[in-house]
Amino acid sequence: MSDTIAVVRDIVADTLAIPLEQVTPRANIIDDLGADSLDVVEMVIRAEERWRIKVPDRDLSTIETAQGFADLLDCLMAETAEARR
Repeated sequence: MSDTIAVVRDIVADTLAIPLEQVTPRANIIDDLGADSLDVVEMVIRAEERWRIKVPDRDLSTIETAQGFADLLDCLMAETAEARR
């Protein structure tokens, strides 16, 4: 498991106050774990602070699973690293 997905799982579990074991990579954050849109925004803010990146507003609606969220963050971190070169 990548470092990103591990941290994302922690962020999701902490934000939703649920056991980490419930946050599987494929669990739907809204449908399976009970998050609402404000929870997702909180998760994004925590990830932005953790990795010092910016998640574009247009990408908020694409966050469905913990793995998808981690993949998005990995992509944004790579873009940010490339832009800083």
